[in-house]
Amino acid sequence: MNFVCYALLFCLGLGVPQAQAFEPMKPLDIIVHSAPGGGSDLFARAMVEMLQKEHLSTQPMQVINKSGGSGAVAMSDGSSPPL
Repeated sequence: MNFVCYALLFCLGLGVPQAQAFEPMKPLDIIVHSAPGGGSDLFARAMVEMLQKEHLSTQPMQVINKSGGSGAVAMSDGSSPPL
């Protein structure tokens, strides 16, 4: 009886999926809808600096400015899948 219980527990344990941490392979792109030097750009750059300084993110990050179209250019670029 003990052997059957242990075998059943062993078989059930094999079907449990193991969690994996998500680690992107490329640098994280932070897309800002305004031109360089604006308030949104300065905030995004300060946020990246703080995240890296406090070691809250191990991934390299870069701020990309996509101005024009009242933010439509940045929205379309951010909504498309990465290449």
